[in-house]
Amino acid sequence: MNRDQWLEEALAQWEVPLLRTCYLMLRDAALAEDAVQETFIKA
Repeated sequence: MNRDQWLEEALAQWEVPLLRTCYLMLRDAALAEDAVQETFIKA
């Protein structure tokens, strides 16, 4: 599995749960989306 495939699978599996968690913590949809995006960029 190459890096792109890994990232696509991780995004498909974890995007929604991470978005929900970030929203619960930040109480702002835009900030939650940014936090999830930053998480995947770092991954």
